Amino acid sequence: MNADDILDCYGLMCPMPIFRTANKIKEVGIGKVLEVIATDDDNVRKKKLLLEINIIGTPAIIIKLYKKKLIDKKKVEECISGLRKIGWFSNVVLDQINLEVEK
Repeated sequence: MNADDILDCYGLMCPMPIFRTANKIKEVGIGKVLEVIATDDDNVRKKKLLLEINIIGTPAIIIKLYKKKLIDKKKVEECISGLRKIGWFSNVVLDQINLEVEK
């Protein structure tokens, strides 16, 4: 599957890859593939949960995100609530993610 766009998050520390991916995925049309280059396996799992996307390929270095549909606000709120419960991010970071999604 060829990528329609590429986002280089190589070497970025959490939560920057999450913010950049969340912003970039807004620009990618439904049915398009965004290739994200990342070095943190934890970030890969967080992206999958938060953005409701499919991961295609090996998630260690390069991931391809396939945008299935528009991400609705209710789904984002559910994901952020789930992330608060499992403690992946501080509340400050989750609040910032929520603000970014609302833009």
